[in-house]
Amino acid sequence: MDSDTIKMSSCRRAYLRNLQRNTCYHFWGYIALILLCTVAATQRYEILYGENDISDPNAPAKIALDSVSFARDMFDTVASEEDSNEQDEFVFAYSWNKNSDILTANNLQAFCEIEKVVFDQTDFDSTIFSCNPEEANQTCVVTLPDVSITAFIYSGMAAMNETFSYDDCYLLNETALTVFKNTIFFPLVALESPQRGLVDSDTTPTLVRSLISISSPTLEDLQEKEKEIEKQLFDLLGMEAGFGSSPYRGDATYKGLDVIFVSDVLVEIEFEGLVPTDFSWILGSILFVAIWMRVYTRSTFLTALCLFYILFSVMVGMFVYKLILNILFFDFIHLLVVFLILGIGADGVFVVVDAWKQSKEFEKDEFNRLAYTYNRSAATVFNTSFTTMFAFAVTGLSALVPISTFGIFAAICIGVNYVFILTVIPATILIWHRRYCNDDDEETESISKIQEAKTEDEPRSFESLVSGNNEPFEKYYVPFVLAHRKKLVAAGIALGALGMFGITNVSQLTKPEQFLPDDHMFTKYIDVLSDSFLGGQEDEFTQITVFWGIDTIERDIFSHYSGVVEDYEDELIFDDAFDPADSAAQAAMISLCETLQNATCTTSDCLGRTTLLLPETVSYQATCSMQDFSDYFEAKEGSPLASNTNETLFYARVREFVEENPSYSNLIGFIGGELKFFASTFRLTLPILAIGPEKEVYEERLEEIMKQYEASAPATAKLVNFASAEFVQRAVEIALVDTVVRGLLITFPVVFAVMIYATRNAYLAFISVLAILFIVMTVLGFVFSVLEWELGIAESIVAIMIVGLSVDYCVHLGHMFTLAGKNEGYKKKIDRFHFAALTMGPTVLAGGATTLGAGVFLFGCQITFFNKMGVLLTMTVCCSLFFSLFFLMPAATLFDFSKDSEEENEKEVKNASL
Repeated sequence: MDSDTIKMSSCRRAYLRNLQRNTCYHFWGYIALILLCTVAATQRYEILYGENDISDPNAPAKIALDSVSFARDMFDTVASEEDSNEQDEFVFAYSWNKNSDILTANNLQAFCEIEKVVFDQTDFDSTIFSCNPEEANQTCVVTLPDVSITAFIYSGMAAMNETFSYDDCYLLNETALTVFKNTIFFPLVALESPQRGLVDSDTTPTLVRSLISISSPTLEDLQEKEKEIEKQLFDLLGMEAGFGSSPYRGDATYKGLDVIFVSDVLVEIEFEGLVPTDFSWILGSILFVAIWMRVYTRSTFLTALCLFYILFSVMVGMFVYKLILNILFFDFIHLLVVFLILGIGADGVFVVVDAWKQSKEFEKDEFNRLAYTYNRSAATVFNTSFTTMFAFAVTGLSALVPISTFGIFAAICIGVNYVFILTVIPATILIWHRRYCNDDDEETESISKIQEAKTEDEPRSFESLVSGNNEPFEKYYVPFVLAHRKKLVAAGIALGALGMFGITNVSQLTKPEQFLPDDHMFTKYIDVLSDSFLGGQEDEFTQITVFWGIDTIERDIFSHYSGVVEDYEDELIFDDAFDPADSAAQAAMISLCETLQNATCTTSDCLGRTTLLLPETVSYQATCSMQDFSDYFEAKEGSPLASNTNETLFYARVREFVEENPSYSNLIGFIGGELKFFASTFRLTLPILAIGPEKEVYEERLEEIMKQYEASAPATAKLVNFASAEFVQRAVEIALVDTVVRGLLITFPVVFAVMIYATRNAYLAFISVLAILFIVMTVLGFVFSVLEWELGIAESIVAIMIVGLSVDYCVHLGHMFTLAGKNEGYKKKIDRFHFAALTMGPTVLAGGATTLGAGVFLFGCQITFFNKMGVLLTMTVCCSLFFSLFFLMPAATLFDFSKDSEEENEKEVKNASL
């Protein structure tokens, strides 16, 4: 075959000639560039960077919440971090497996001994309220009888005026304890008292809890204190780490009690520790890919260098991501790209190596072999890389920055990997061929069959194509498919239909997103908190901030990709008409407080309650700032605030009010000397762990109240809004659904266009897209129906990602099916199927095995996000292999789109089967 007969552009021909003549220069130049990009990406920035803010910045709920936060940061008098301690809260939950009252004297003494570990860290004495948590420069540990079962019973049974101390965990008198419970404690629990949130029953509790506050001057001090507490609790409760398992996944028991403890700081510490531990499983994936690549290529040289390129495509991708695009946010979910690129990169390598080996069956000239390999690999890998890149790029359109940046980073890495396929890998193949290859090493038994290669009139015989890796396909796969093609197509349709039915069971989150396994202590506590206690503590109900003075926020979305809130370039737009000195505005603001406090709702809407707001108790009171200031003003001036017309006096009294009552310092704010922010706070009867539809009911009710208020409010206080972190979470759930729906609607048409381009045949493109649709439906239908997953972050990413991953094998086989007729001269579709099976079947199987092996190691991770990705990756690969090899290929031979003679086709089927 003369080189001029190989069709290619003049630029490509010139590049390949230069690559052939100056192979070493190309090779070392590419290696140097890869290492330079790696050094630049890792030296300038930290790899993990940014705050994991999973929220939709343009959602009204998020804009409202940020409005409050941004305004507070702009106050003329902002409390210095040095003036207040960093605070956290420990929660202890105790249970046992007996059907009797857990509140025995022995058990209460055990509660006390466990909680004493926390009180031992205080710089004060160990009485339950010996210090102010806000005090600086010292560690303070406190609790109250309303929030601690231990403190309530011990202090309640102590002598009058005696304060209980954790230094003395004495054994209570059992008889006296029984009397106290029956006469004081259980009657209180039966009422709407704070103590309802401490037990699971008002007669025979088997689950109880205590809350303890701890504060330290700095976050670092607080973390060190809690690490020491954690260590002591591990020893006390017999908690030990297993192989690849956190201590929190083992049993935590003390004197027959099952114990759960949790705090926000401990959750952060645990998560930060699990990320590197889970990521270490990548070593297993790398080892598997290396072994499999060595077995398949039979070359240590190729395996080592190609694995280097695959892994360093991630580092070059990081260079583009961070230094060129200037996207700095990089979180733990981005690490998943390494697992993905191992499978995708190995698949590309197998395509190149197989094309090079197969080229020798009909060509001896090195340049012609290079040209054939380059042309085939560039086209085949482009089709798969483009669709996978596009699927991830569509994920990059998500409103949620962590998901968006993950999609962008993954798309970049896949693009870089494709560039390597066009550049450094061909140079590596040439060096390998020249320096390390003998004819026997390349599995080319067909060298002696070159004479049988195709002529101008006849295509090559299939015997000349059979060698090494594809022998099982010739012996088993091709006869099996041709003998059962109708049954295989029917089975594929049935399985796809079953998947479509299963996907109808998809649901939004009915509980908080779970990032830790079911047997992890922190996950257990979420389950306990959701279902077990008779009531909740006040801070377990949704808090809303109703505020005036702010119009909106103008977002600079790209600045959010820095991942650091301080670097956001958003602009807060104030309500210029807001004038709290106006008596009509004051009356309207107080009236809205009263409307909220008197708002009622049905028990079905408000989760068994009849009021929108949580009733006030001794430990909780709503804050209507304007009403409270009005009372203060009247006490100071002796006249009602409504009758005041002196603006100077009004503002002076507001400043005095805030100075004398620091708790209002984050509700009333002067900015640039002007009073621009006024807010009130309330708690809804909505638990913080409520599901999305329940949050939606409350949000809609609040929006209705705000609209009614604005309809009659004066212009000086017309713009009002409310903010809550729980409604931001609801917006996240909506954004996840939008991400999936938009992604699938955009991705599938592009996949169809790529299949048309790759196959040049509308029918083949149609059944390819149908196969891809069946893959997506089968995988998602299984996880949503059988595994009963809900649509969370991992599921929304993968729902789109599956489309990109499932395209690969269908494109490979469809492309070779087309080339068999276009370039190789096979006219009958069964012959084209036979050719595609022999030339691309082993490549598809090898690529699938690589991705499957890399994904299996994700099962060893403890962060559920990685576990779910492992399940979805392995299922996607298995379904892709089945639908590409046993649905697409049989379907391609069934229908007469190429005008083959049916009689001839049947004859070919019988011959192949024999």
